[in-house]
Amino acid sequence: MFTTSTLDNPRKLVVGNAVSNALNVNRPNPLLSSTQLRAEALVDASERLRFFIGISPQRVDQATDTVVTSFRAHLEKGEQVLKDSVVPLGAPQREALGRFRMLRTRLFPKGTAYIRASMDLQWGELVALRGALHEPEVVDAIAVQGMQDLSAHLLEHIALYGRMLGKEAGSARAGVEEASGVWNEAMRLFTAQVVLDYEKDAAIQQELLGTYHAQLEQQRASYRTRKVPSPADKPSSGNDAENRCPEVTGQGAAAAQGTAVAQKTAEAPKTAVAQQNGSDASKAAVLQREPHARAASEPGAQVTVAQACAKERPQEAEVTGPSTALSAT
Repeated sequence: MFTTSTLDNPRKLVVGNAVSNALNVNRPNPLLSSTQLRAEALVDASERLRFFIGISPQRVDQATDTVVTSFRAHLEKGEQVLKDSVVPLGAPQREALGRFRMLRTRLFPKGTAYIRASMDLQWGELVALRGALHEPEVVDAIAVQGMQDLSAHLLEHIALYGRMLGKEAGSARAGVEEASGVWNEAMRLFTAQVVLDYEKDAAIQQELLGTYHAQLEQQRASYRTRKVPSPADKPSSGNDAENRCPEVTGQGAAAAQGTAVAQKTAEAPKTAVAQQNGSDASKAAVLQREPHARAASEPGAQVTVAQACAKERPQEAEVTGPSTALSAT
């Protein structure tokens, strides 16, 4: 039994590169086919993740617009090539012309002006276009005209648009999140396969999984560092007692009370006047606004300034990554 934990996306790409390099090594004994297939799946998942990380919704929108308008232009060019104003068309040519016209009117009944509309409106038109491309008559006509590759390319752009911009996406980062989830599953299966195939070969396990473990340890160290910042990274106002909230008891607490009240007096003249008049209500108001002074002013109480600070600043939650238990069986 062992576990794999989720890495940050940039670290996933590092692992993918390392596994890709391992696949290209010339070995006297090639990797077992089962491990080879899992490794290739992980490399493919890494490339897909790299694609989504490096792409923006704007680029997807622009590319989809170009592919849609070019597909329609291809159909229009087919009609123009089969112009019969001078040379009459034969039967096969007339059939081809009919297919081009049918495809244009069926796929683009409103033209392509919608590419300049809002993304929501454009997505609705792209969904309709996707549905039309799957109609049997349209599929047959595209096949006869040898346009299957063009149609597949158009459908891939529509699918990408949906993941990045359409209502099916939910957010612009849906593509990255989906690709990251695919990578997690590919890594889980690859790790299990390596341990299963090379249970007694520590060297090959280190070669194939060592980068993953190294990246995981670096990530954990980074999280620990972010959880407890070094003093040099903390903002400082020149008052250590204010910034660090050191523990103070007894006479030290009383001194802290005096300092806090003095600071409040300098900042709020009205409070100072109230204190000089011996107003208990005003003093209570001062202590209510100063947790340090309030904690220290209670008779006989061993309350620290650090405890008062703890009420003001909640502790940070430890950063941990989700783990998935794996079985090599």
